[in-house]
Amino acid sequence: AAASNGRVYLAWPYAEGSVRLVCVDQKIAGKDEPPSVVFRSNSTANARGFPCALAVEGDDMFIGYDCIPASKDAVSCAIRVADARTGQAINFPFGKKDIPLGEWTPEPTMHDDKPLFERVKTGDLGPLQFRGGRIVSFNLIALAVKGDMIAASLGRQDKVVMYNWKTGEKVKEFSVERPTGLRFEAGGSLVVASGNDLLRLDSATGKTTPIAAGVLDHPWGIAL
Repeated sequence: AAASNGRVYLAWPYAEGSVRLVCVDQKIAGKDEPPSVVFRSNSTANARGFPCALAVEGDDMFIGYDCIPASKDAVSCAIRVADARTGQAINFPFGKKDIPLGEWTPEPTMHDDKPLFERVKTGDLGPLQFRGGRIVSFNLIALAVKGDMIAASLGRQDKVVMYNWKTGEKVKEFSVERPTGLRFEAGGSLVVASGNDLLRLDSATGKTTPIAAGVLDHPWGIAL
């Protein structure tokens, strides 16, 4: 989910129909009044992979995709951009539809056979999907955007990556243990949920400073 300019944007990795993106007016509807839907979009239906992260900046909506088939054993994740006013997919300013974030190899997990407390200990609690008869969790967890910069947390690879979305250039890569939610602060630093911690990541130096250390229980998303 993401919110900007009085609108709330929602995405579903899985849907019975083709609509996976919905934008609604931020005003809460009355008891007998349906929410005001700005658009429903199936633009993600043509994208390989599953939408799993959203970020909005001005008229641009950034959608993270994961589990894109890459090879027999590997999948990849990427970022796409759409018009935040209509939900229609568009190209990045450098002329391509995707910013590739790289490949990763899913490890089979048996969630149905693991009690909840065991899944909490390993952080194995994210969105799930089937691939080749195996259940895997997503690697791409969250996106954050500020100006020309877009950051992505790759939880299975223990890193946060940053790109210039206008040029497609990879700008930075930071080692962060099990990152999930992240947001830019006004000064350009990133606030990142990491395992049981909440960190401030200096996007210039890569230095991390604890905001809350060891007092959280695997937070998934954050908002500032």
